[in-house]
Amino acid sequence: MVIQEIPTIRIPETLGSCPFAPEAVAPGREFASAFSLSTPGFTPTSVLIELFGALAHPAAAESITNGILLGLAGTDPRHFAPGETIQAIRATRSIQLNNSIEVPYVPSEHLILHPAGLTAAHSEGIRLTAYHCVHPFVTRQFYATTSPKPSAQTSGNTLSFFECE
Repeated sequence: MVIQEIPTIRIPETLGSCPFAPEAVAPGREFASAFSLSTPGFTPTSVLIELFGALAHPAAAESITNGILLGLAGTDPRHFAPGETIQAIRATRSIQLNNSIEVPYVPSEHLILHPAGLTAAHSEGIRLTAYHCVHPFVTRQFYATTSPKPSAQTSGNTLSFFECE
C-alpha cells in the first residue's frame, strides 16, 4: 500500500495589511477557551493552524488566518481594532491564547496550507492543534460551508464553520 503525501504550501511571514474573515474568529476563540483552566505546567507551548481546500488558496488564506488569530487571542473584532491585534501578533511573533497563555506564532512554522480537502466529506476546513513541547495534545477540526447571503443588497456567500465529530 502506498501512502500518498498531501502536498502543502507554507504561507510567507510577510502578509498584507489586515483583512480578516469574521466567521473564522469563532473556531479560534472556541479552541483557545479550552486553555483558560489549563493545569499549570501542562499548557500549550505552540499551536499549529492548518487550512484545507479553498480556504488554503492564497486569496482566502490571509483573511481566514487573521480571523483565527483574533479568535485565538480572545479578542472580539467588534470591540477591538483587529489590525492592531494582528500587527502585535506579527511584531511579537506570539499569540496570547485567550489573553492568558503566550505561545509563539511564526507563520512559516505554525501555519500550513493544504490544497487538498479536510476529510472525504468536507473539502474546506480548519484544523487547530495545541502542542506541549513536541507532543500534540488537543486537536479540533472545523469544516466550512457557504450559503448565499440573505440580503439582496450584498453579494457573495456567507461562510460558516462547524466542528467535525
